[in-house]
Amino acid sequence: MMATSTSGIYKIHCSADDRTYIGRSVHIERRWIEHRRNLRAGVHRNSFMQAAWNLHGESSFSFEVLEIVDASQLQQREQFLLNALFADGRPFNLRRDACGGADHTPDQLEKMSSRRKELNAEMWEKRRESGWKMSEEAKAQLSSKAAGKKQSDSSREKRSESMKKNLESRGGQWNKGKRLSDSDKKKKSESLKAYWRAKKLEKSGDNHS
Repeated sequence: MMATSTSGIYKIHCSADDRTYIGRSVHIERRWIEHRRNLRAGVHRNSFMQAAWNLHGESSFSFEVLEIVDASQLQQREQFLLNALFADGRPFNLRRDACGGADHTPDQLEKMSSRRKELNAEMWEKRRESGWKMSEEAKAQLSSKAAGKKQSDSSREKRSESMKKNLESRGGQWNKGKRLSDSDKKKKSESLKAYWRAKKLEKSGDNHS
């Protein structure tokens, strides 16, 4: 027996902040499974909906089929409902164009970015208060993404500068707090003395320049 599939328009609604996402699919049942799987994993490409899911929880979300529509009419009907949502509702949709083209003004994009940051800040505050800790699997995913991410020259420069300041605050040593042998302690003491003598001379030179 073949699994049933519904072609039409659906909506995902978050009751906690009264926001709605409208989408279309020739297989709505499968599409909802995909949405839910990605939201649970924290990797949904719609950052607004993901932030709300993280903040309010799965129980705040509901799924509903709005219209059963033939595949040839899907885009037209989705556009009609998107127009109504953007006119009178509070959309999760990042774009109002059913074809996928963005038409947001710079001001709208700035507001969207600001709101996304607010939601993320609320989410992390709530997690800190609850004692939430990132799972080992999530840590591994983040580590994997970071390992494959190429840093820009400006990012590398900022990171290098931060490391230098951190090193300077430690007296030129990275092993602060680490148990050292007597010989290492002596070397460290000599190194620190030399470091601060150089700093003192540098400062003295600046004052006389």
